[in-house]
Amino acid sequence: MAPPSTPSRTTATKTSTTEKKYRITRRPLAERPKVGTQAIKILVGEKEEPFLVHLGHLRSTSDFFQRALRVGATFKENNESILRLSQFAPETFSLYVEYIYTGELSIESDDRKQEQTTIAKLVVLADYLQSTELHNVAVDAFVNRQSPYLGPTSLAAVKIARDGLRPDSPFMRLLVDMWIWRDFAPRETEVIDRLSEGLGAFWFKVAQGKNRFMKSGSWDKKDYPWVVDKSQYYCEKVDENVETSQEHRIQ
Repeated sequence: MAPPSTPSRTTATKTSTTEKKYRITRRPLAERPKVGTQAIKILVGEKEEPFLVHLGHLRSTSDFFQRALRVGATFKENNESILRLSQFAPETFSLYVEYIYTGELSIESDDRKQEQTTIAKLVVLADYLQSTELHNVAVDAFVNRQSPYLGPTSLAAVKIARDGLRPDSPFMRLLVDMWIWRDFAPRETEVIDRLSEGLGAFWFKVAQGKNRFMKSGSWDKKDYPWVVDKSQYYCEKVDENVETSQEHRIQ
């Protein structure tokens, strides 16, 4: 897979190019690594779709790749210049590749719920790759695309996050908060019940939060936690000296 072309913009901006495309830029050109000559083939998905990606871009955005592809590493994948990520969809990994080359994250969808599930999958990938940069730009996209009238947050996105993230993930807290602050109509109850299988712990946290904020009596949208400070849902960089479960998965 050839790397995407590099845009000429050098400052972080966000624009909407069409009604169906959302684009956010977080990584200025000056902060991106040089392309270099070393690359590795990554086989993604059950059908092992190949992506040829330069090592510098992978190492600079992912602690997972930084360790797996470091000089002198003994991992089989490192020695063969091939790495497999069969548990992720090529469409999701393609967004990551686009971002590390262009500094832009662009998402195309006909509806907002599908957009939310796409971003949720990207957050799960970011968590696995230990890419705080990718996680945080995905949070930006999720928050920026949230309707000012606070429409429903996709339960499909909640399930994707529940299955792929730690319970204490900042992104899970964001999803909980968005449901705490949302006043959904009674006619939606049947749909919510039908889609809520396995989300007991999630709804318990939502109920706790709703009780707390109903007592406060403040429901002004300017008080939404993600509007006040969306950085509280960002990830912090993992200590490089801490051994992680991801390392064990590729040995």
